[in-house]
Formats: sequence, C-alpha cells, structure tokens
Amino acid sequence: MSTNPLVRVHQFLRTYRKDTVLTILLLAASVAVELATPGLLQRIIDQGIATKDAAFIATTTALIILLAVLEAVATIGNTFFAVRVSQSIAADLRLQLFGKIEKFSFGNLDRFQTGQLVVRLTSDVNIIQMMITMGLRMFIRAPLLISGSIFLLVTTNPELARVALLLLPLTLILAIAFVWKAQPLFLGVQRRLDKLNTVLQENLAGVRLVKAFVRMDREAERFGKANEDLTAQFIKVVTLFSVLFPTMLLIVNLSILSVVWFGGLQAMAGRFTVGEIIAFTNYLLLCIFPLLFLAMIAGQVSAATASAQRIYDVIDSDPQVQNSPGARPIGEVKGRIRFEGVCFSYSGDCSEPALKDINLTAEPGQTIAILGATGSGKSSLVNLIPRFYDVQRGRVTIDGVDVRDVTLESLRSIVGITTRS
Repeated sequence: MSTNPLVRVHQFLRTYRKDTVLTILLLAASVAVELATPGLLQRIIDQGIATKDAAFIATTTALIILLAVLEAVATIGNTFFAVRVSQSIAADLRLQLFGKIEKFSFGNLDRFQTGQLVVRLTSDVNIIQMMITMGLRMFIRAPLLISGSIFLLVTTNPELARVALLLLPLTLILAIAFVWKAQPLFLGVQRRLDKLNTVLQENLAGVRLVKAFVRMDREAERFGKANEDLTAQFIKVVTLFSVLFPTMLLIVNLSILSVVWFGGLQAMAGRFTVGEIIAFTNYLLLCIFPLLFLAMIAGQVSAATASAQRIYDVIDSDPQVQNSPGARPIGEVKGRIRFEGVCFSYSGDCSEPALKDINLTAEPGQTIAILGATGSGKSSLVNLIPRFYDVQRGRVTIDGVDVRDVTLESLRSIVGITTRS
C-alpha cells in the first residue's frame, strides 16, 4: 500500500477507467487544436495579408473557426467527464469513511471528535474532489501545452526560443517552492477548521447546559479564539498566493518583452516575419500560462494532500474493540452480570483508572441503581457490558461467559440501552 495519501485516492480512478480515458482523449484533442491555431494565424498574416490573397484568408479563417468549435466541444466533454469522475470518487470516499466511522468503538470516537469527523466527511472530501477535477482538466493539459509549445518554439526559431525560455527554470523553481511552503499551511487551515467545528458542535449539542449554567460568555470566547486562529491561517495562505501570482506574471511579461524586442530586431534584419513573431508570442503564452495554472493546481494538490492524509488517518484506524479470535455468538442468556476485579482507564492502562477493583454482581431480574457524582464512572461501568470499551484488567461476564469471548453483534443484540434525552 502506498504511503502517499493522494496516490491512494487516485487508485479510485481504476474504478472509472473508461470515463478517465475518455476525459484524457478529449483533453488531448483540445490541446492539439490549441497548438495548431498560432501556426494558422501566422499563415494568414504571412501568406494571406502580405500577398493580399482574400480567398486564402477566408479559407484559413474558416478552418480556424471550425477548429475553435471542435475545441469548445472537446473542452465541454472533458469538463463533463472530469466532474463525473471526481464526484463519483468523492462519493466513494464518503461511503468508505462513513462505513469506517460506523465500525468505530467509543475509544476511536474519543480520539476523533464529532466536529473533526464532520470536517473530514465534508470539507476534506470536497477539497479532494476539486483537486481531481482540476487534475483531469488542467494538470494533464498543462504539461501537454508546455511540451508542445516548447517544441514549436524551437522549430520556429531556435535562437529566439533560447532567449524566450531563459526565465522558464525560474518559474519552475517558484512553483516548487510554492508547493513546499503551501502544504503545511493548508494542513493548518484544516486543523483549525476541525477545532472551530468541534467547538460549534459541542455548543449546539449542549446549548441547554450552556444557558443553564450561564456559560454563554465563556463559550463565545472559545469560539472567537478558534475563529481568529482560522482567519489568521487563511490570511497566511492568501498572502502566499498574493506573492506568487504577481511574480509569475512579471516573468510572463518579461518573456513577452524579450520576444518582441529580439524578434523585432530579426524582423527588421529580414530574418523573421511578422507572422512568425505573432505565432512565436502565442506559443510562448501557451507555454508560460499553463505554468500559472500548475502553480494554482499546486495549491490544490497541497490542500488535497493534507485532506487525504486526514481522511486516511480515520480509514486506517482500526476499531479499538473488535471480535476476539474464536469469538462465538452468545446464544440464550439468563442475564447474570458480574464485574470481577475490573480496572478500566480511558488512557489505555490503569495508571489513572476511571474504575478500579470493581467487583459487582447483578442477578437476573434485579434492578440496580448506580449513584455517584459527575465523572465518578457510572457511565464507564455500564459501557463495559456491551464492550463499548474493554477492561484493562479483570473481566466482565454474562452467565459466566467473558464478554470478550462472544461476538460483538450477538452481545449487543441482547443489551438494551435507554439514553437520557
């Protein structure tokens, strides 16, 4: 199994192989048309306008319009199938995540709080879905455009291509630096969103207690602090984007300026035509602007990597309480429950136990009330019977059978629980 969470997400593409292949084919057709257009514009200028050949201009213009229509159709198809694939994968992820949460024991739910799980099921999955959509539309499109444009630049004028592409390595370095810097920032955003949602969920669930104990100001302060932390982290992300894109646009403008300057000198010397300058400038834009999109996608990839890691943290977590090897159905019971030397702690050992040396017998038909202050372990005691938690020492038995020796499904089917609303 791959350790890269995004690679694991992309394995879902195998399920939708046909739609994915069709998406890529439509994308390739769109790129081919886009790369052919500057050459046709060059021919209109150099062979049509320069020689005043109206018929050639009309024919070539009609061909450009036809290609534009084909590109539009291919782009629409690519977008449709890309969205269908990404939404299907998002639905599969939500189902897998929800199914895993349903199998969690109480110990797992103590680790992953409700607000955190809600963010993973909604925000994190949506970020991955957006990344897949952008990937199938732009992440593949950009390398095709860049490689095709560089080839056409070199074949059009190798000397001018060396000048125009001089700043390309700098652009790549900026994109790599952006990815390296952005990923921890996006992970920080999701963690702070977790905290905000947890505070919100706790307040909504316990709003009656908050009002009863006049804790509104305290809870407002907690929410305000979480909200400020999230806002500050978002500002860091936006600041990074605000620096990156103007810098890359500056590189684009400098590249175009170099083409116009050196290309103009060659044109005046008779070694370059106006049509070639126009075509060369278009190829340069087709080469550099995809780098801007790659930088934007890099941000999506950074956010999606953080979200995928958070999702697989949940999916890869095993339920703390599982069927023991050789567990069997409990069968018919009389209902005699015994706690024998039970020690239980939420930390996983009995160094700070919630329950210690509990010995208790409940005979069939008995009604037993367990009284104690808040936090004294009443709920913890009851939760050990259906194995919502497991004891660290001692055992709980029903009719002399250790509850760990029977299947969870059969055990919980004979235990009735009434919760307080």
